[in-house]
Amino acid sequence: MAFRGTGFRPHERVAVTGVVGKRVVRRTVASSKGGFTLTLPGVDAGPCAEFSATAVGNLGSRAMFRRSPEPCAAP
Repeated sequence: MAFRGTGFRPHERVAVTGVVGKRVVRRTVASSKGGFTLTLPGVDAGPCAEFSATAVGNLGSRAMFRRSPEPCAAP
């Protein structure tokens, strides 16, 4: 799954934690414009899964995303 963040400080170090059944942490550095894109390996956030991600920068920036699962038929 790809995760994109904006609004961070230029060159800020950012830790991104994604949770969907398991917890995955990746680290990156924001660009000169304060954005980043990274992948969270092993995270399958299909429409039936609850998903949350938190990005925390070392200069105080913070962002959070949470999505509730859509109604899905039982297997």
